[in-house]
Amino acid sequence: MLETSGVPFFDANGRLAGYRGIDRNITGGRGVRQTRLLPNNMIEVTVTDSGPGINTIMAGKIFDQFQTSKETGMGIGLSLSRTIIEVHGGKLWVDKDYQNGALFGFELRVSK
Repeated sequence: MLETSGVPFFDANGRLAGYRGIDRNITGGRGVRQTRLLPNNMIEVTVTDSGPGINTIMAGKIFDQFQTSKETGMGIGLSLSRTIIEVHGGKLWVDKDYQNGALFGFELRVSK
């Protein structure tokens, strides 16, 4: 279960562009979610945490089907997520060089 507190931010025209917030999960870990409107009519969402991060071997194949670092994981979640986002004209990535945990992001076109 997550508790979310968000602060709205606005684009240059005063329209709501998204929310910036910090999520706390029930284990006490912290994740930061940032959302911003990009000039190319895309919205970008990045999520970071302060956990152990992603090792370089896993980072290179993290979006491949059936790749998992979890003992009971199936390894289809990130692969499926990337496919869905790409079908909608977006992209999903992991920052392999992020030093303080893990950083994932995605972009999607803003709906009209």
